[in-house]
Amino acid sequence: MLGFYKAKGYDGIELNKVADKLKKRGVERTDRHFKNSSLNDIIIYLKIFEKHSQCLTEIMTTWTLTSGWKLQDQVEEMEEKVNALEQEQDNFKDTISELHSSNRNLGRLLY
Repeated sequence: MLGFYKAKGYDGIELNKVADKLKKRGVERTDRHFKNSSLNDIIIYLKIFEKHSQCLTEIMTTWTLTSGWKLQDQVEEMEEKVNALEQEQDNFKDTISELHSSNRNLGRLLY
């Protein structure tokens, strides 16, 4: 990652200082983005490097995309669970309706 930013003219010493701070927080660097980073980690990065707007735009875009994909996967998983629960609820309602109908029929037979 450092080579990527040095090639774009950013100061490697400053980048290393930030990388060390983020490393202490458990953030791993990869080629072009951070793994396990939180929005707070990115904000720290932004505060230190606000003069490097292009660099920041790339970091935020990458972070947003990777986080967005994870969130989209979670949303789809939750939608599947909701659909399954709705189907169970519909089945339960059908069963209750059948029981009520059976009770009415049984009541008529007894009287």
